[in-house]
Amino acid sequence: MLVRDKDLFRQACSNVDGQDVIAHHGEPNNAIVAIRDWLRAEMPDRAAALPSGPAILERFAAFRMELPVLCAEFGLTPDGLTFTDTCDVVSKWLIMDEATRR
Repeated sequence: MLVRDKDLFRQACSNVDGQDVIAHHGEPNNAIVAIRDWLRAEMPDRAAALPSGPAILERFAAFRMELPVLCAEFGLTPDGLTFTDTCDVVSKWLIMDEATRR
């Protein structure tokens, strides 16, 4: 379970005792690493590759730098993205990023 503040959450929801609660403290980087680590722990194929937290953060930073240009191509603004818009922009960036990595 990913929450902003572990202690405040436990006070409000005592029924989560015994579950792992990870606090991100309002920091996106903490949330990204926590989700990556959770996904890694839940992967059925332990041999499958999954980038490290710092590697994911580095790619996320690159994406954020290019986001205004990507949004402009869609006629969007970074602050006004819906979930669907975000998925479309991320998909386009991943395709472009993969092509530049070859």
